[in-house]
Amino acid sequence: MPFPLPDIDQQRQIANEARRRLDASNDQRQIVIDSLSRLPRMEEEILAQAVAGLLVPPTEEPHETAAQLLSRLGLPPKDVPSGAPDSPSKASPSMPTVKPLTEVLRDADGPLSLPQLFATAGYDRDKPSQIEDFYVELREQLGRTLRVLQRTPEHDLVELID
Repeated sequence: MPFPLPDIDQQRQIANEARRRLDASNDQRQIVIDSLSRLPRMEEEILAQAVAGLLVPPTEEPHETAAQLLSRLGLPPKDVPSGAPDSPSKASPSMPTVKPLTEVLRDADGPLSLPQLFATAGYDRDKPSQIEDFYVELREQLGRTLRVLQRTPEHDLVELID
């Protein structure tokens, strides 16, 4: 069966266009791979900005902070720690005791990075509610009893104010 072929100049033109499109496709593929590799770092940055309250543009109206809301409403009944005034005083072996951040820093006898402070205080990184509790307490204490000694990405050093 005869098969028509374009002349040699058209074949070269077709081959060059195919090569150009393959190269463009490979470039786009590499850009996507590079972008995906940056996602975990971007997620960390967004979480850090969210915790710091930097995702919402400031307005002239005062907004209630998470700490103020928790102070006003109190903890939900299932999250009230044992020994709190409104809850029965029962220590559960499955629920580890979380120490106040000021106490942890006092015992450490020096500054700690945020991951060290988190772990030493007894928070569980696999429980989102405990991560939130850590940052709520940290925000409440910053400027009052705690201060940031040194700012470094993900490892700010925090110390007790004397």
